Amino acid sequence: MPPESCGDLIISEERPEEARYTEHFRQCFQGSLRSCIDQGLSVPECFGVIWEETVIERPLDEKEQGRIYPELLQWARNVMVSR
Repeated sequence: MPPESCGDLIISEERPEEARYTEHFRQCFQGSLRSCIDQGLSVPECFGVIWEETVIERPLDEKEQGRIYPELLQWARNVMVSR
């Protein structure tokens, strides 16, 4: 499950606000998925639940969700292969 707070995110002021928010979403999602894996759960067990909880905690519009979902899915597959 995602932490209550994903912490502070430091990004260059040159990046647009949307990019900052998406990066924060990415970091929250990845941190939460790593926590589940560290607790002995598998990526397939966690991915959907973590995605839904992160979308609730850090809402993204549908366009941005469509862009970042495949990226995070590929990242999760890479994590699975590396374990």
